[in-house]
Amino acid sequence: MQAEAIISSLELAVEKIGDPAPRVYERLFREQPGLEELFFMDNDGGVRGSMLQQCFDCIFDAIGEGVICRSVIPSECERHVSYGVEPDVFFSFFPVIRDTFREALGDDWTPEMAQAWETLLADLKHHTREAA
Repeated sequence: MQAEAIISSLELAVEKIGDPAPRVYERLFREQPGLEELFFMDNDGGVRGSMLQQCFDCIFDAIGEGVICRSVIPSECERHVSYGVEPDVFFSFFPVIRDTFREALGDDWTPEMAQAWETLLADLKHHTREAA
């Protein structure tokens, strides 16, 4: 059920808004303004796109086997600390993704989606704490 609700939320939102990257990063930079300057060399959005794709890979893994995210999240979290991004700020990208999709869905966002995302975020937060 959790996997179905997460996948449904992602698919429905993409049907409504297309590429979510601009909205995700707009929200991220609004909520974490200090992060925008870290992307000063990302002129074509490639780094942002790759980062978002890696997060989606972790999300899909977490609702499935949960093998990849156990190593990728702590590793990426530690790597981001070298850029000055603290673990809590690193983790904040996942709720930003959820909030962007929830906003895109509006009234189509269901209680099942909300619960599935809460469970997912708790799991992902656990992997972030492993790196801290």
